[in-house]
Amino acid sequence: MQTKKVEVRWEPCRKRWRVNAQRNGERKTFYSTVPGLRGKKEAERKADS
Repeated sequence: MQTKKVEVRWEPCRKRWRVNAQRNGERKTFYSTVPGLRGKKEAERKADS
């Protein structure tokens, strides 16, 4: 099973969560504007799908 490296960061100036995910050597960025841990989990969920 392949693992992927995920970094989740809050961007205070843009008021959003940003996730950089890399899968099969390809890097993509996913965003969520929901504040708090709920938004963090949403961004991670987008990166997983």
